[in-house]
Amino acid sequence: MARRGKGRSLAELRRRAGDRAVAKKYLVVCEGPLTEKAYFDDLRGHLRNPLVKVKIKGRGKDPLSLVNHAAQLAQAQKKRARKRGDPYGAYDEVWCVVDTDDHASLEEALAHSRRVQISTVVSNPCFEVWAVLHLREVTAPTTAASLRKELGQQMPEYSRRKLLDFSVLAPGIECAIHRARALDGGGGRVNVAGPNPSTAVHNLVAALLPQQRGRARR
Repeated sequence: MARRGKGRSLAELRRRAGDRAVAKKYLVVCEGPLTEKAYFDDLRGHLRNPLVKVKIKGRGKDPLSLVNHAAQLAQAQKKRARKRGDPYGAYDEVWCVVDTDDHASLEEALAHSRRVQISTVVSNPCFEVWAVLHLREVTAPTTAASLRKELGQQMPEYSRRKLLDFSVLAPGIECAIHRARALDGGGGRVNVAGPNPSTAVHNLVAALLPQQRGRARR
């Protein structure tokens, strides 16, 4: 939360003035250590947004452990920045990317995310629903196996190593955002587990897009 009056830091004052030279820093921590992390690594390179710096970590843990880990990383970065006297060193936003996957800790993780101001985006049944939305609409309830089979048919590397071919997905990023929003039903909101099918990943992706950040500053 921004401090008021004389207590404002130089960083806060400059950002309030719209200093476009200062990149906003995101930390993205993914439940999936391979598929999701690789997607966001590729997305970061594709966007080439000079106003955004993104650090991506693949954790491979249950949602509550993931949120706790993200909070620890953010706090450690804040301490390092303070020690260096760097007013821009801390993360501005922290995001976690998780699936439903019948995780017993999911609701607890979402509640904890709200308490510690972390944005957790949930895909139901799995992250692959977000990938398929780049290619087509998904409106009927589906399974992780069905989504992964479809992606494997279009991307041989996904069949072998669960790595998405970003060149196939990149042209459909805007379509995926619109399709995910259209699913609604609570699944489009941050820190909420929506119905099958749904995904809130579009919130994170839209935040990283240069044109979206430009609109947000108006």
